Amino acid sequence: MNSQIKILLQIIIITFFISCNKKEVSNLKNENDYLVVKLEKTINTDFEFDFRVTGFLMYSFKEKYPKYYAELIKRSYNIPKIDSFHIVSYSFQRGKLLYDLTNKNYFENEADKIKLHYYLKDTTKMIDKKINHQVNAISGFKDGKQVIIVDTQGNNNYGDDEMIVFDKKDDFENIEKQNKLPIRSLTYDIASYDTIVNLKRKFQIFPNPNHPWIHHLVKTKELREYALLLKVKDYWKGEINIKNTIYDIAIQGENKFENNIFLIRPKTLNDNIGKAYNKNFIYYLNDTIKISDKLYKIDSIQDDMSKLILKKITKNKPFYSYRLGYTIKNFKLKSFDNKELQINDLSTKKYLLLDFWGTWCAPCKELTPELLRLNKDLADKIDILGIAYRSSLEKSKEYVKNNKMEWHHVYSKGREGIIRDLNIVSYPTFILLDDNRKIIYRGSGKEALIDIERFIVNN
Repeated sequence: MNSQIKILLQIIIITFFISCNKKEVSNLKNENDYLVVKLEKTINTDFEFDFRVTGFLMYSFKEKYPKYYAELIKRSYNIPKIDSFHIVSYSFQRGKLLYDLTNKNYFENEADKIKLHYYLKDTTKMIDKKINHQVNAISGFKDGKQVIIVDTQGNNNYGDDEMIVFDKKDDFENIEKQNKLPIRSLTYDIASYDTIVNLKRKFQIFPNPNHPWIHHLVKTKELREYALLLKVKDYWKGEINIKNTIYDIAIQGENKFENNIFLIRPKTLNDNIGKAYNKNFIYYLNDTIKISDKLYKIDSIQDDMSKLILKKITKNKPFYSYRLGYTIKNFKLKSFDNKELQINDLSTKKYLLLDFWGTWCAPCKELTPELLRLNKDLADKIDILGIAYRSSLEKSKEYVKNNKMEWHHVYSKGREGIIRDLNIVSYPTFILLDDNRKIIYRGSGKEALIDIERFIVNN
């Protein structure tokens, strides 16, 4: 390692320790300002999570880090005789992996060294200690079948682990087939401040050569055939009771530093357990959440993931959010005629339906007849506001005129403002507001429109 890299590492490490805020639950400054939620590991199906926090792509480092890959091969033993194989890997603490690669001069290009600046945020005082932060597996082929051996104990010995055999014709992009696979166990270590935490996880594993990220990580087609997906099945779950309302809390991710997602919602909503509905209740570390009538910051997680700490915050200004149950701002918008409008001026009815659409969006156009019918059948209960996004103003005007969409319309050229603030990422998105600008439903596509109509009719 050259002197510049060494100095850079020292500066980043020192900065990390000055800025990090280790919170022991027993040593909070003012316990009345915090909510501490106990968490337990579970594999039940009360929550569904996005694949980005449950599926970890294991691939061969031979192309990316050839020197490191040669070391992996050298220290591995009791590999059975098969036609071909590669060791595929996934690190659950990438800052530690990149630090080790830098120390051993295993980087092959400057771009990898630059990545270290980002990933070093999860390193610790234990950075020079040897920890089992990575899971490795043999992925190979024998007699036309794919053979997998996961080193679940992290001892580089493939003779004391189960051999898993898959038929190459199996289609594991099918979710139902994935869910029927056996659930297995593995352990890995995380360096957290001045301790090493051992995490025991439940997982499924299967071939995944067509993963959407594989082409970015592995350029050689032959190596992609060995890629696997390690899918964790467990997560951390807890609940809190505030003013007789029970809130379910679930955390999924790799460790307290990396790739965490929080689902926090009233227990009364447990009938709606799909991923699409869960998006209304997704939070991240340092986000603000309203529980009962108080605001809290998602502050920190205990090293071993056994406790979540929420910090009470006081805001003098009104708090707005794009999530279900929150109030939105009184946004200033531009009409098709370039007049300034505000949300509060656009409805005198019980409900206001926001429709985020574009002329480029085929599903949006398919639902135009449904919106026309809704506007007619529920005219006494709702007003509709169409927010045209990204298509040209001229095309938007023409489409609205030709389809006799006789309700309020505004135009948003970019993501600034209402598109960004309401976190609109798919089209069409429908948000139903009450007369206080509170979000009482949000969703995408035809099913969302059906749900909204049912809600309005019943209320």
